[in-house]
Amino acid sequence: MDKGKGGKSEDFDSLTSAPILPPDYSIPSTRFPNRFSTRWNPPPRYSSVFGDPEEPIRPGASHTEHEFSLQTGLFTSKTWVKLRILTRPSSVAHNVPKIFGGENVSGIVQLILENSQAVHSIVISLKGRIVTSFSDIGYYTFLDHSCTLWDKSMGDPRAPGVGTKFDGKLTGDYELSFSFPFPTEVDISSGTVGKGKRVARAALVCPTPQTFLERDISANVEYELVLQITHGILRTVSKLKAPVIFIPQITPDPPSPMRQLAYSENAMLPGPEADIEGWTALRTLEVRGVLEDSKPFDLHYTIYLATPLCYTRGTVIPCYLMISSQDTRSLDTFADPKSQHVRLVRRVRFFEDPSKGIGQSLSGKAPKVSEEIDEAEVAVWWVPPKDVPQEPSNRRLEGEIHLSNDLVPSSDFLPFKVDYVVEVLPFRASGVTYSATSHFRVKGDKSPEVALSHPVTIATFRAKGPVPTTFTERQKSSKAKKRQRDGEEKFQRMNEYGLNLGVSS
Repeated sequence: MDKGKGGKSEDFDSLTSAPILPPDYSIPSTRFPNRFSTRWNPPPRYSSVFGDPEEPIRPGASHTEHEFSLQTGLFTSKTWVKLRILTRPSSVAHNVPKIFGGENVSGIVQLILENSQAVHSIVISLKGRIVTSFSDIGYYTFLDHSCTLWDKSMGDPRAPGVGTKFDGKLTGDYELSFSFPFPTEVDISSGTVGKGKRVARAALVCPTPQTFLERDISANVEYELVLQITHGILRTVSKLKAPVIFIPQITPDPPSPMRQLAYSENAMLPGPEADIEGWTALRTLEVRGVLEDSKPFDLHYTIYLATPLCYTRGTVIPCYLMISSQDTRSLDTFADPKSQHVRLVRRVRFFEDPSKGIGQSLSGKAPKVSEEIDEAEVAVWWVPPKDVPQEPSNRRLEGEIHLSNDLVPSSDFLPFKVDYVVEVLPFRASGVTYSATSHFRVKGDKSPEVALSHPVTIATFRAKGPVPTTFTERQKSSKAKKRQRDGEEKFQRMNEYGLNLGVSS
């Protein structure tokens, strides 16, 4: 019985060790270790993920290596297979290999064979799947990319292509390298239905989703490398499984020239009146009602979001607010930073039976969907400096929504989507009664209705140009409303989104 160290394993008899020579195979690559230890191109800047810092990589930095192994027998416990996975350099230790969009899946397979053993083939596979339950329908493999490192038709691994017939008996030490691109898109048009039966559909290409694992959501997206060694009809297949984390490359377009200049000078951002190109105005809301003393009010409320509407985690979403009214008292009451209620909301939406759901979706039918909607972040507001005009009938506020470093990025993967929206809710003010014609409203249970929502994209890599400036401390979200699919709203304990991760309407 094999024992896996750093990975899962299956049975194989005791094996044994000889010189090292990688075979030729059909994957474009160069020999290790040069490709990784001395020829790394400077990596793109990317936000912190799962504890990674935004770190510059010095030239010549060594790759990060994770090793997984198989051992022989229950008593001898000798390592006979090592899978070494090589990823980008990092000064921070990771328990699991991390691969970013645009990078290769690379590594080395080592065999240490003390005795002559029959080996028919050595295959490395990258698998990606969605897990929505422990039942068969809850497992859906959307990625299965295999690469044959060696099989006995290639001849002796130490002298591949010589042409002499090879019996597949290996003894000694062998080292086989591999490197292939991690797919950034997957075609989910082919899948399995029923008892493993394949079904073909029209091509449907989706971006490869990020690894996803959260305690309170009953769906995971996971990836693993599987090393499979076959030994012939009378022997079992040996497998070594190693988890990997995938982070897609999502990069915003650069901000407006005026905002870039402000970032480079560490200055306050120009508002929408000065930097028209740098802001997107959302629909103006009409807010009407009466105050606690029965005095009526009538406001116009316009919120702006920084353009482009794609923001890298670890930075902020710049916001700008204009409130206008002919009633100065109403402005003084509502143009208070503490009265504003603007938030980032995330929606995770997945098919309960992914394979069946894809077919139903493509045929125009409604699949069975589970949905989790959570408040992710809350905007922080402040009164701008004195050089920003504040007319008697207008008030301006500046703000930002902090994005945690490990916020799960947006994903447009049909069976498992992650979307975000910025939502505007009624003022945080007591003694206010909104009229029936007001865009700000509250429900019968006094809970606020969403007055406005606008989709945004959460990215993983920073845009070209200066680093965005933040002006406030992040505001923790301790409790929020979790909206159910049936339309009910209940107060539930939220994740602290400084550690985890809202959306669309």
